[in-house]
Amino acid sequence: MTQLPPHESLLQYYQLRNSLIMLLDELAKLSQQRSLTIIADKYIDGLIPTSYIVGNTDTLHQLTLRSIVDEEIRQAYKPFRIAVVGEFTRGKTTLLNALLEQEVLTSDRRPNTATSTILKYGTIPHIRVRYFDSTGLEPLDISTQNLAADLEGYTSDGGMDEEKYEALLRGDKKSLAEQIEGVHVWVPSEFLKLRGYELIDTPGLGSIFDSHQVITYNAIPQMDAVLFLTQFNALIGEGEQVFLASLREYVNRFLFVLTKIDLAEKENNPHQAIDKAIDFTRSVLINQVQLNNPTLYPISAIAAVQDNQYHKSGIIQLIKALDKFISCSSGKGRLLKLYCSANTYHLWLEQDIQRELGDLSSKIAQLTEAKEKLVSKLNNIELSKCDLSLLLKAQTQELEQRLLDGISPLTERKSIFMHNVQLLQNIINFFLSQIIWDIKSQPMVALEELPLILLPDVLDTTELNLGNQSGSFFRDWVESLYLYLEASINRVVKHYEQMIDQQILLINEQHDKLQQRLHIINQHNHNIKNIHQQLETIISYINITPEI
Repeated sequence: MTQLPPHESLLQYYQLRNSLIMLLDELAKLSQQRSLTIIADKYIDGLIPTSYIVGNTDTLHQLTLRSIVDEEIRQAYKPFRIAVVGEFTRGKTTLLNALLEQEVLTSDRRPNTATSTILKYGTIPHIRVRYFDSTGLEPLDISTQNLAADLEGYTSDGGMDEEKYEALLRGDKKSLAEQIEGVHVWVPSEFLKLRGYELIDTPGLGSIFDSHQVITYNAIPQMDAVLFLTQFNALIGEGEQVFLASLREYVNRFLFVLTKIDLAEKENNPHQAIDKAIDFTRSVLINQVQLNNPTLYPISAIAAVQDNQYHKSGIIQLIKALDKFISCSSGKGRLLKLYCSANTYHLWLEQDIQRELGDLSSKIAQLTEAKEKLVSKLNNIELSKCDLSLLLKAQTQELEQRLLDGISPLTERKSIFMHNVQLLQNIINFFLSQIIWDIKSQPMVALEELPLILLPDVLDTTELNLGNQSGSFFRDWVESLYLYLEASINRVVKHYEQMIDQQILLINEQHDKLQQRLHIINQHNHNIKNIHQQLETIISYINITPEI
């Protein structure tokens, strides 16, 4: 049986689970790249490690998605828990040993199993005993070479010698069930390894020790599946019916097993006897316990254990049914939970990405527009400068002509000259102020104030005399004014052009940074869309596939 692979539905479950876990991991990484946290209104103790919490733990808490996803992944990797339940002597121990393909548990015709025994996969046999806090005893770890013998002393009241067992019956000694909270056993079993199962051996129903039955009742709500054992030659009793009725809300987790069908060999027609026992047991479950068409799985665990006849024992059919049941019930529930989480985080990240994409696009558009306007202003400044130079040339030429053609005294011509120079200066400053105003009106441009062009002291009245009225004097005078004003215009224009160039350089740098961020966000967007497509495929597969 060790080569019996899990049912295809269970393999399908693990494939989908791993796919969802990978998607959750990708979402967590993406949230880390985006430095996102989730605000929680309260901290659930033990759910998220304290090291993952950001901020004041006394008020609101910021949780990283990484921490939440890690916890969800941890929960997803938890093994499925399957309890084996039934009255004592129904063959629970034999069935468990058959599934494990080794003798791990001891059997006895007396009420034997005293506490829950949790059987897990491990490469090396190991036992851990956990006591109730009231005992004051610390957990006990035992490495063993003889698992069955060492385990019996911690799980079986029947393992006591006769004197101690009689004292237990008289009430002079406590049952192990009142001392031990649970026994965890690591077993090198291919059955457990391949399927990711934990098997829980529970105390038998109908035990004379009330504490035994309490443990079994308390264990059922925590199980993913329950193998409820009835026996071929022992009909379901009133106690078993009461047990099932009291756990009606969990009965959909039960698989009913008819054990010891090898006893039918003593009948004249074994197959007919087995069918009759199945029909009768089913009728009791339907009529007395009010179950809806329960299925029974007939097995002979003793045949599997002693004769190694697994194919004839019915255990292989039971295992396949169990695999399919697990995948269709708890398995599907876990997948849907993982999907809902992944879909929620996907939508949250997608909204954040789209918001940033919108912001980036808007900022890039603003930068592009500002740059275009600045470049346009540069062109306009150059054109204005040319126009101003032409005007300056024309005005100075006209001024020179008027001075040379005049017949007024020098002092009078000087007055005319100064008046015209002042007008010319005002014209130039007006043009420059318009240029500066246009530049300052542009967004993202901060210009310092520059003084306007001032009239140079081109005249020295102490040097003027009636003899200095030659044409060359006035030409030099006007030329000096022209050169000064032209140089001043060039200086101011060049200064503002340099400032605009600096602004364009800053815009280019900001633009490049935004483009780099945009590239990253587009990659985030691509990743989130890819995750969305995979989630859609998974949920449609879960919903349309009857096996999951």
